[in-house]
Formats: sequence, C-alpha cells, structure tokens
Amino acid sequence: MAAVIIGGFSQTVPDDFAQRPGLPFLLHIHGAVFTLWVLLFVAQPAFIARGSIALHRKIGWFGAALATAMLVMGVAATLYAIRYDFVPGFFPRSIFLVMNLIGICVFAGLVAAGIAMRKRAEWHKRLMLCATISILGPGLGRLLPMGRSALQPRW
Repeated sequence: MAAVIIGGFSQTVPDDFAQRPGLPFLLHIHGAVFTLWVLLFVAQPAFIARGSIALHRKIGWFGAALATAMLVMGVAATLYAIRYDFVPGFFPRSIFLVMNLIGICVFAGLVAAGIAMRKRAEWHKRLMLCATISILGPGLGRLLPMGRSALQPRW
C-alpha cells in the first residue's frame, strides 16, 4: 500500500512544487499529514515484529491524533478542491464531493473501531489495514493510464 501511494503521488508531486502557481499550502499540509499516516502504517507493524509493544502503543496514540488531523485535512482539501475547481477532470464535482466525504467517514470509522479494538490484536490490525486501504484511491488513480491532464486542476 505504501508503494502504491508513493508510486502514485511521485507521478504528480514534482510538478506540484515546480508549477506556477504551485500547489496551494493547504494541499501541502494535507499531503504531509497523509504521508505521516503511511510512514506510521509501515512503522507500527515493524515495532510489533521486533517486540516493541510499549513503543507501538505509545506511538499509537500519536496515530489516533494523526487520524483526527487526517479527517480534518481530508474534509478541508475536498472542500477546497470543490471551491477552486481542483477536481480531476473525469469526476463530476458532485460525485467527487460525495465520494470523498464517504471515504473520509469510512476511514474515520475504521480507525475509531481499530482504536476501540486495540486490546484484540487480530481485530485491531485488520481494522487499521482496512482504514489504510480506504485511502488508496488517490494514489492508485495516479498510477492508472489516464493521462496527466486528468489529474490537473481545471483552472
């Protein structure tokens, strides 16, 4: 999953920093917050695998706060995209809005369930995995052969 997200966004991120006008600051913050989630998603199982359960739990609370920030940034980025017509060309704005908000709610619900089930490792890890799968769409979409113009804002 990390490879899909990194691979997908590597298709567009360099241009986001080079183009004028560049990517809006809000979307840079959004990207940084979501990148932290991917790093955390890779690190947390590694902590468990090496037996650092206390570290996993301590960093897990940072993950809960990060998931809250992702909820806020996901909604903010979606509303920004709608307001400034920063929507991929193949999506009608209304579909983009509804699907993003549903996706954000799915992510938040799965993370909340994962936190609630943190004492039941088999459930916890599956719920966190499903939460991360639920945010793969934008990275995967950038890997699909649909042309660069489909991923550029219509401004």
